[in-house]
Amino acid sequence: MRTFLRNRPWIWVWVAFFVLFGAWGTLFTIALKNQPEKVPLEQLQTASSSSENSGS
Repeated sequence: MRTFLRNRPWIWVWVAFFVLFGAWGTLFTIALKNQPEKVPLEQLQTASSSSENSGS
């Protein structure tokens, strides 16, 4: 088995790629399951629209 992997080093590239892909998949899965709560935000008026509404 050792000579098989030693004679074919490109297999290590594939192994590293699949490990990296699995790590990213795990990271995204955990992040999606533990999202922060959505907080409703008030829409603020800009300075130009507030001066138009003040009547000046």
